[in-house]
Amino acid sequence: GGLPAPLLAPPPPKEWFYRDLEGVVQGPFTEEQISEWHRSKYLPANLPMRSSDDPPDSYTPLSEMGSQPPFVAAHLARQKYAAELEKRQAAQAAQQAEQEKASLAEAQRQAEADARAAAAREAATSRIHMAVAEEWR
Repeated sequence: GGLPAPLLAPPPPKEWFYRDLEGVVQGPFTEEQISEWHRSKYLPANLPMRSSDDPPDSYTPLSEMGSQPPFVAAHLARQKYAAELEKRQAAQAAQQAEQEKASLAEAQRQAEADARAAAAREAATSRIHMAVAEEWR
C-alpha cells in the first residue's frame, strides 16, 4: 500500500436564502439545514432560492437546480470528507500505535540481551577471581 490520494477539502459552506409565498426573503440557512429540509421534502419545487455567492436579486426555482441541488451536493461532499478524514486519522493512530509497540518490543529485547551479557561478564569475572584465588593458596 502506497500513500492514499491527497484528501481535498470541500469548498467552504455557503448560506442559502429563499423567497417565501409572500415574496419575503428568508434566511440565511446553512447547507446542512436546507439539505435536511430538502431530504424531508419540505421545500416546494417552485421555491425561489439563492446562495450567499449569488447576487441578492438572483433567485432560481428549486426545480431548476437538478435532482441534486448544489446545497445537497456540497453537504454530502462535506460529510464524505469528514468521514474520510476520520478514517485516515484512525488509520494513522493505529499505525503509530503499532510503531510504538514495535519500538517497545525492541527496547525489551535489547534490555534482555544487555542483562544476559552483563550476567555472562559477571560470571567470567567471578571464575577469573576464583582461579586467581586458587593460585594464591
